[in-house]
Amino acid sequence: MSVHQEGAGSRRLEPRLAAVLSYMLGIVTGIILLRIEREDRFVRFHALQSILFSSTVFVALLMLVGVGLELGALFLAIAAWAVWAILMLRAARGEFFQLPLIGRWAEANA
Repeated sequence: MSVHQEGAGSRRLEPRLAAVLSYMLGIVTGIILLRIEREDRFVRFHALQSILFSSTVFVALLMLVGVGLELGALFLAIAAWAVWAILMLRAARGEFFQLPLIGRWAEANA
């Protein structure tokens, strides 16, 4: 949970902004930023975590709706939105904020 230190060198986007953007459209922006940023571990971590979090929530929502638990899907969607907002705020602050399981895998593969 250390704070990211800005590195020298030219970049297309400032790392904290790129990390926040990786969460904006979930899987889509996560993949785009993972492909664009090949060197900044901070951005790659948040892009991977965004992809994993978004896809996990998407699959869980499909499963809940598929078995007729629409109310459960609504609660999951609200909770996921709150987590999404927290992830974006932590990325904006420059923090390597890890979700359980997903965060560890994202950090190891960033």
